[in-house]
Amino acid sequence: MEEKQPDLIEVDLTPEQLIEKRNHLENCKMSKDDSDLTLEKYEAQLDAQLPIKLLDDSIKEIKKNLAEKKFKNRSANGTESEKDATDAELEVMKIELKSMEKMKKLDLPMRDLRLRIAQLKRQKEAFDAPEQQIHKLEREIKTKKATIPRPRDSTKPPVGVG
Repeated sequence: MEEKQPDLIEVDLTPEQLIEKRNHLENCKMSKDDSDLTLEKYEAQLDAQLPIKLLDDSIKEIKKNLAEKKFKNRSANGTESEKDATDAELEVMKIELKSMEKMKKLDLPMRDLRLRIAQLKRQKEAFDAPEQQIHKLEREIKTKKATIPRPRDSTKPPVGVG
């Protein structure tokens, strides 16, 4: 009776592979920290209902500009200028106001933020996420050994053939 071979084997790491593993570990730790901070920021924004507050601020600003018939133009360098609004600019502001009010009614900003939080949490839990790789990389660096798939015996036909 033939003994079943395990699918994985342990191999010694070369000095170059150890350097690569250390660099990959550092990259994974930085990615984890970055995603942790992003998740914390998103959750704080959600708790503060920041998307709705920002939308409310924009709605108030457009209503004020419509009432004063003023158009604020922001240049690429961040400066702002104000001028009398043309009829076309007033129509654009009215359309933008309606759109923002509908967005608020549908709760789109908060729903979008909740979706981004859920997606980020799922990404962090994925098997190939940096969070999941850190422990394995630390163990491999400490033991100077890696677990890899066993090479296939080229003399035997692939499973399901023959």
